[in-house]
Amino acid sequence: MKYLLLLTIVLSFFSCSIYNSKTAYRSHELESHIDSLINPLIDSSKIAGAAIGISKGGKIIYIKSYGVSDLSTRTPLLVDATFAIASITKTFTAIAVLQLAENGLIQLDDDIRKYLPYNSKGKIITVRQLLNHQSGIKDYTQSAIPGRLKGIQYPKDTLVHMLEQEGFIFEPGTAMGYSNSGYYMLGLIIEKVSGMTYDDYLRKNIYAKAGLNQTCGCDSTRNSMPKLAKGYNTDKTGKLTIVQPGDFKMASAAGSLCSTVADLLKWNIALHKTEKLFTNESYNQMKMPAKLNDGTQVRYGLGLQLNHYKGNPVIFHRGVIEGFLSDARYFPEDDLTIITLINTLGPVKPVNVSNAVSEYFIKEKKLTQVFAGDLTPLAGTYTGKVMGRQLTRNFEVDGSNLFVVIMDKRYSLSYIGNNKWISEDDYIYSFTMTPDIKVQINDPLMTFNFIKEK
Repeated sequence: MKYLLLLTIVLSFFSCSIYNSKTAYRSHELESHIDSLINPLIDSSKIAGAAIGISKGGKIIYIKSYGVSDLSTRTPLLVDATFAIASITKTFTAIAVLQLAENGLIQLDDDIRKYLPYNSKGKIITVRQLLNHQSGIKDYTQSAIPGRLKGIQYPKDTLVHMLEQEGFIFEPGTAMGYSNSGYYMLGLIIEKVSGMTYDDYLRKNIYAKAGLNQTCGCDSTRNSMPKLAKGYNTDKTGKLTIVQPGDFKMASAAGSLCSTVADLLKWNIALHKTEKLFTNESYNQMKMPAKLNDGTQVRYGLGLQLNHYKGNPVIFHRGVIEGFLSDARYFPEDDLTIITLINTLGPVKPVNVSNAVSEYFIKEKKLTQVFAGDLTPLAGTYTGKVMGRQLTRNFEVDGSNLFVVIMDKRYSLSYIGNNKWISEDDYIYSFTMTPDIKVQINDPLMTFNFIKEK
């Protein structure tokens, strides 16, 4: 079953508007477009349910839910259902840190040991490097730590002390490697300097200011919000199986929040369109691509991922956790926000849904160019370390085309200028020729350098 939040409901409950047939976007045409994307996923049981929300020009124009919140009872998924939003939590955390910086309680370029007891083995790690994933601290989700802490009570700093034993995957500032550990630590810093719990700080300084009344830590959601959707995983046969709620204490400031489509739309409007949360100066810091020590620009700011879709810039974050997928993206040139929440972890990616929805509004802009130079020197085998593992990448040239070979499969690369090529899966490959031929591989979650073998 499907439930559309129509004009009268939207006006009475969310104080916003939806485009009608007399305006630029006809709601029934938009609904048909989105229905054509989501209904096949529901009908084929690829997902249990989904909720889609859209704002344009700072106004909420569309909210609709699809499928069910509980497969066993076939309970319809309501438009105000609550979802675990996983790593979208990181953007909330980054906002909190920038607020505290504005108030003089945190300096972004301070050594984190000023705020948090941590044995860094003599390395200098800044608060900024936690925010932009350049600390080199190993992601605890990629370690044995979750298994060791499962089912037991532990002080919050226990995880930090365990991280001290894990070592570093790269020198701070020399690469970008997505790390939940950094955001867990940021949560502890927020609590230390504010004198409040992480949840209380967000409640007072973000939820209240943005008008959010259905957003909170997922642990509290289980008892206080009966509209929390059940989460499902897809097994090897394609069957959806219910999952038990995860350890949201461990996720903490890296991924512990639950929210609704309406709240996330209001939050995005407050973030991108107003100064309710912080100043424009802090917002501009947040959305500015971070740089490595050598000046290399990456595709992550402070708690925000940065990318393009069909040539249009996108500011976003997505989330993945057992049973739930989420995506919140903003197209600044079209002043368009799209939220996609899915209560199923499986092959359907919310980023693909959001991008497909965006095609109703945006126009494709050509990014690719013709490369006028000689591709031959770029061909060969390159080696580099990714998250502590030594990997190789092979590049091949066929006439005027450049390809990357990964696990014996060849992917075509398109030239976008400045010695940069982009792949079908949205990785950017940037080549430099001196003193050695190098390629930097860059996606919104990682940036690493590979050197051509001689």
